Amino acid sequence: MPWPRKTHKQFVVDIAKIHLGLSVVSQYTDSREPIVVMDENGIKYKVGSASLMAGHYPRMGTAINKTGGFKTKLAQIQPNLIVLGEYINNRVRVLVRDELGIEYLSSPDTLLGGSPPSILTATDRNKAFEIKSRLIHGDKYDYSKVNYKDATIKVKIGCPIHGYFMQFPADHSCTGCGCPKCGNINSVLNSFTGGWTKTSWIELCKNQNAEPKLYIIHCFN
Repeated sequence: MPWPRKTHKQFVVDIAKIHLGLSVVSQYTDSREPIVVMDENGIKYKVGSASLMAGHYPRMGTAINKTGGFKTKLAQIQPNLIVLGEYINNRVRVLVRDELGIEYLSSPDTLLGGSPPSILTATDRNKAFEIKSRLIHGDKYDYSKVNYKDATIKVKIGCPIHGYFMQFPADHSCTGCGCPKCGNINSVLNSFTGGWTKTSWIELCKNQNAEPKLYIIHCFN
């Protein structure tokens, strides 16, 4: 004797038990027909009834409005990102923009997983690096010679005092490292507490490949 066909009411009750927050929108007929369901974010999906009963939660690829659904979910996970492009599927990168104005072509799965887009996925890596670096260093350095490849390859940065130097991107834009020569001088100046003589000042400048300048100030009582 065949099993009795599940009614719409029975299907709704079963889905509510299997998938919390998922509601049935269209009429259930049988397990071979697709059905429309809606999640707690208001995103509607058209999926197989049997797939739902087997415990498979609807994926973004089954959303009736894929781009709209992707925007809704991403806004909850990474509210600083604006979706500019169209969502095709999880394998096709989508164009987004962050609060700094940097645009990225990133994997939808990566973004929905909570990982922020990296400079490697920026549409203009050099500009992205410059924008992030200026958040830390302001307008001190020149980034016109930067050729950003990846985090393991040093980039060329210009110091207004000592000229160009090579530095790992993350050291400069993330940890705040700047010109090594400026850093050496500041370190020496901060550590020297015994006062300066003409000889010690000239020696310091020579060690830093700088031209010593000595100003003599006459004080009149």
